[in-house]
Amino acid sequence: MSEQTERGRSATRFGYTVAGVGLVLAVVLGWALMGIGSRRLKEAERVRTAAESQLLIALDFAADAAMERAQQARLSINKNNWGEAQTTLARMTELLTLMEQVAPERKRNEVSQVRQQLEEAQQLAGEKSPNALATLDALATNLDALKQQAGG
Repeated sequence: MSEQTERGRSATRFGYTVAGVGLVLAVVLGWALMGIGSRRLKEAERVRTAAESQLLIALDFAADAAMERAQQARLSINKNNWGEAQTTLARMTELLTLMEQVAPERKRNEVSQVRQQLEEAQQLAGEKSPNALATLDALATNLDALKQQAGG
């Protein structure tokens, strides 16, 4: 019986040894995979930051062009040329569409507010309202603020 007891103990030790080696391998493999995942997350964050930077440059460009068009529309209204003002404001719609497409998530609400102001300015210009100038000024101010926040 002592031989069978010795074999049982030997088999138990072997089982514990295999389990210990398996546990060590699992820990080492888990640690290695976490390191790989961490590096990939850092790379993804770097790519996201670079992409957002490029989007902000495009947003800055579009906001600058929209500000120029707002100034052109204001000059047209000052000259009492409401048709030209409406045409200029209609061209601004294209820029606002571009801005909505390229705006990073954190800027979308601000771009949406500018879009609403543009629609209001278009309506007031269509009605030949004297309030159109004030709305255009507010629109230009918000475009400038958006441009400044975008980094321009």
